[in-house]
Amino acid sequence: MVTIKDIARTLGVSVGTVSKALNGRDDVGDELRARIIDTARELRYEPDPIARRLVTKRSRTLGVFMLDRQGFGVRRNFGWLFLDGLLHGAAARDYDLVLFSNTDDTRYERSYIDICRSRRVDAAVIVGLRGDDRYLEDVLNAPIPVALIDTEVSGGSATFVSSDNRAGAALALEHLAALGHQKVATLRAPFSYPGRLRYEAWAEFAAARGSFRDDYIRDGDFTPESGMAAAAAFASMKDMPTAIFAASDLMAIGLIRGFEKLGVRVPEDVSIVGFDDIPNAELVGPALTTVAQDTMAIGRAALDAVLDELDSGARRAEILLEPRLVVRQSCAAPRT
Repeated sequence: MVTIKDIARTLGVSVGTVSKALNGRDDVGDELRARIIDTARELRYEPDPIARRLVTKRSRTLGVFMLDRQGFGVRRNFGWLFLDGLLHGAAARDYDLVLFSNTDDTRYERSYIDICRSRRVDAAVIVGLRGDDRYLEDVLNAPIPVALIDTEVSGGSATFVSSDNRAGAALALEHLAALGHQKVATLRAPFSYPGRLRYEAWAEFAAARGSFRDDYIRDGDFTPESGMAAAAAFASMKDMPTAIFAASDLMAIGLIRGFEKLGVRVPEDVSIVGFDDIPNAELVGPALTTVAQDTMAIGRAALDAVLDELDSGARRAEILLEPRLVVRQSCAAPRT
């Protein structure tokens, strides 16, 4: 195995000079630094990760928590889609991820930050933390950089990273309005922070048009089953809505399936728009019009936020990414 001693011996310089050059110190001349780096490449030198950690006092690992109180698992938990961006970002910045495997946050006997300390991670990204989590205060006062995806909290030292949920909901609702819909209902998910924001956007939309109705509101839990139950409730109404904004694609897919079983046609009888743009959104029949979140970019932004804070000491309080409307076949103009 090639060491810095071999590089120093080849170039006739001190080991300390080689170490400074490879660690980016500014007290080594540019020409000599270039020679050292070129020689290191020629000799196929790879830094000892343990030694580097001792010097930098960093583990070059990032802790990732995927929290799921409802037991959705990987298949249904939207939060897992952020992992792709985290993985790509970690590889680009020469970091490893430690993914904590217990996705039921109520089972953690130690706080997330205590777990991070024991595993010596440099920073953490937490997906799905709820406002009533018993370890929330510990997270907000963490001694390491922390990014929270889809969980906004006031105060504390964590960075909030999310899509702009209000803006995304507005895109969906404006699309329905442009098609001519006046009777627009919603299937909301009030237990979650993103769900509450999406509902608030619907409520403002309906109030501004004088079309707010309590019976046009149904509660779901981000599952297709709750969408099917809502479809039955909407279909039983004498004055059924002509369009429904669902707070998630899984609930929207449940609406489509539920209406299909009841003989209600989508989009001929009722238009449906979702939120998220999960992979199945374009596979359901009819293909779902939805608001797309850039999950890759959100994951990468969360990772960059905590690693940039490590490097500079500067924290960003909030990072909002713009969603976009994806128009497919689940919406049409209302029947006259």
